[in-house]
Amino acid sequence: MVEATFRIPSEALVLVADGRRALFMKNVGTAMSVQLEVADVMEAQANPPNREQGSGPADRVVHQSGVRGTSTVETPDYHSRAEHDFLVRVMSALDNQVKQNNGRAVVLVAPPKALSTLREVITPLVKSVLKGEVNKDLVNEPVEKIVAHLRRNQ
Repeated sequence: MVEATFRIPSEALVLVADGRRALFMKNVGTAMSVQLEVADVMEAQANPPNREQGSGPADRVVHQSGVRGTSTVETPDYHSRAEHDFLVRVMSALDNQVKQNNGRAVVLVAPPKALSTLREVITPLVKSVLKGEVNKDLVNEPVEKIVAHLRRNQ
């Protein structure tokens, strides 16, 4: 597991994400004086409410075991599925950035649910250069606040 405190080396890639937005940042400062610069931003496509995405009433299952009755199959959560798919694309993009920039250090910053998904889909390359994780939703914060929060984890 990744340590609770860590250094963010110069040229490290910092991913700040949630299920709808991702900021790809780079430390243009030093490990002692972190300065983040936004290199890229990914946004998820608009996702209408579940009620507008479903095709009709919930599906039903009829048991064939001789027992009478039916049960309702749970309606899928399209928002959770869309967030998962978005984070898979984000991890793929991060993997490409590590390859292109010969990245040697990555830090992940995300709220608990998104961080869990990122851990599930992390590529071997990104895992090999992962220096730390921050379990916090900072994607909508200004860069200065993100930097201030990261400095507290050093």
